[in-house]
Amino acid sequence: MFLIGRSKSKRFRVFYSVLFSILSFTSIQAQSPELVCDVFGGDRGSAPKDLVVNGNTAYFTADDGVHGRELWKTDGTEAGTVLVADLCEGHCGSSPKNLCVVNGVLFFTAYESDKGTEIWTSDGTESGTKRLKDINKGGSNYSPSHLIGVNGLLFFTANDGDHGVELWKSDGTEKGTQIVKDISNGKESSYPIALSAFGNRLFFLVKKGKQHSELWRSDGTESGTVLIKSHEGNDIKSITTSKTQLFYLTDSKEGKTELWQSKGDANTSTKISDISIKGNGQHEMVTANNLVYFTANSKDGKGISLWKSNASSAGTIQLKLAASKASKYSEPYGLMVHQDNVLFFMYDYKTKEEHLFQFNDKLGHSIEINKVYTPNRTHAHICLDLGNSFLWTQNNSSNQVVLWRQDASDKPAKEIGITSNQSAYYSPKNLCVLGSQILYIASDAQNGEEVWQMPSANKEAHVLKNINTKGVSSSPYNLTSVGESLFFATFSDTDGVQLWKTNGQSASCTKLKHFYQGKLDTELESFCAVNNKLFFMANEGKGKQELWISDGTSSGTQFVMKFTETRNLSFTQQMLAYKGLLIFSAYDSIHGTELWRSDGTAKGTYLIKDINPGDNSSTPQWCTVMNGYVYFSADNYNNGNELWKTDGTSAGTKLLMDVYDGGHSSDPGFLTVKDNVLFFAADNGLHGYELWKSDGTTQ
Repeated sequence: MFLIGRSKSKRFRVFYSVLFSILSFTSIQAQSPELVCDVFGGDRGSAPKDLVVNGNTAYFTADDGVHGRELWKTDGTEAGTVLVADLCEGHCGSSPKNLCVVNGVLFFTAYESDKGTEIWTSDGTESGTKRLKDINKGGSNYSPSHLIGVNGLLFFTANDGDHGVELWKSDGTEKGTQIVKDISNGKESSYPIALSAFGNRLFFLVKKGKQHSELWRSDGTESGTVLIKSHEGNDIKSITTSKTQLFYLTDSKEGKTELWQSKGDANTSTKISDISIKGNGQHEMVTANNLVYFTANSKDGKGISLWKSNASSAGTIQLKLAASKASKYSEPYGLMVHQDNVLFFMYDYKTKEEHLFQFNDKLGHSIEINKVYTPNRTHAHICLDLGNSFLWTQNNSSNQVVLWRQDASDKPAKEIGITSNQSAYYSPKNLCVLGSQILYIASDAQNGEEVWQMPSANKEAHVLKNINTKGVSSSPYNLTSVGESLFFATFSDTDGVQLWKTNGQSASCTKLKHFYQGKLDTELESFCAVNNKLFFMANEGKGKQELWISDGTSSGTQFVMKFTETRNLSFTQQMLAYKGLLIFSAYDSIHGTELWRSDGTAKGTYLIKDINPGDNSSTPQWCTVMNGYVYFSADNYNNGNELWKTDGTSAGTKLLMDVYDGGHSSDPGFLTVKDNVLFFAADNGLHGYELWKSDGTTQ
């Protein structure tokens, strides 16, 4: 067993990004758009916002007309698009905002009537969606904002009522959520803005009262949060970074724009060039191929132009952009980098055409990629960089919103599909990658504004099945593939919990069984495929639970064992298939939480081993199969929480290795198999929480 990696964090969530990098990545092909799920039902739309991806799940906020605006998630299917949690029960809505993923942890802000708006986290489950900390006690609504992840930490701004609006940080725990530094002493605010990552540190701007803005840096500690540069009388407007430099623009009170660079340390800020005698323009900045590109007032003071700089005064020049004499272009806008080239839009007021340009520094001029006639300037925008291609939206001549794609070998650009017959206000936005799919927010006349999907194969846009025709969400969840079938559960206030099956076609959706009709605290949980059959738990509430099995037919959906309140057994989501058996972690009053097995019959469902004897729990977790054994973490009290393996028998259930000896726990987690090697995270007391591997032996 070997330690193979080093990380600065000792928290479990660090290893999401490490372990995901071990797995292969599926290439993405942009195809015809497909609606993932009409969350609201009808043409009103749920108005999704803040679409972000965390692992194999995309999160967003939406209003389904029943719960108000709340947190939702999707796995890229209609059935897997569900409400995560109703934080403000009823129609009120908690209005989640500022969704941000840091090291596999989803952070966001949400509102409660008695707590105000605070920082929250979610693991995608209702029980795992929690307020991180009540920063400003009571219902005062000093909303945290500007969430950003830097070097494994979440940084944000907040007001705790004692220090004003200042810089805060969080490691995902309540204790680790704290103010970084009171830059403006007492209740005065420093108002940190423009939070940006450069290397492994955070850079931001501070503006105390009516003073000019200053450049600050933080490593997450009070002593490491320091002033980098103060420009007396000048305001810093925009920040961007290359691999080695931080660039920013300043506007003076006299109306002068200047370009500066910094290596991120005190006394390293130097002025590159005076850009314009007429400042206070709308600035955009990006870096490409060791150059910085930005928009600023032209030398003659007539409008906004595109500039570039190689970090020298002589190399800071205003670019000449391709334009015909008969044309009158708008200022460049929508700057984005693709393969070391800068992309931008310009609108021709005379021809009513919106042009997409690429500036190639090696060629020394801009190249027109695409132009589309549109009666009005639509503020088209470049949406997503896919490596060998990129996507953007523009209105076509019929004023329909179109998603376009440009490949390196494609001339002209390809029109992927019309995504809206409405105005550009509804144009696709918030594009993100989820596995082999692209998800985005768009609108049509039938569904309103919803989450859409661009699948990996050509398909006509369609809804798989509108299960609840009453216009209220059926809330499908627990999407599970078993053989050639797909099982999932649904819930509604009127119909209760149901088990469904489909082969992917609308006509094949079949209801297999209705559970606990009329009861609101019921759920189907822990779906697991074993030998082309589905095991799952039916939770009736109040401690009454049942283990079920289904072969995909109504008659073959059968109950295995009932666990009453006297037996007090509950599953803990640790279920997996092993040699034709179901292996799962469960609790009873005699043995505590231990490892169990089931062959689908009552007689064949029993405890494998009482690892922590008596009613104490060993709490098996992270069950993973490799080379004929199930590996998991468990605590037998004497050795602490360590790595174990089992062959499904009591005699074959053994401690694999005491990674942190002496009764301490190494807390193995995130067990993942790649090429017959078990990777996991653990702490042996010497290196902190790091990445380990094992071939299944103690050697």
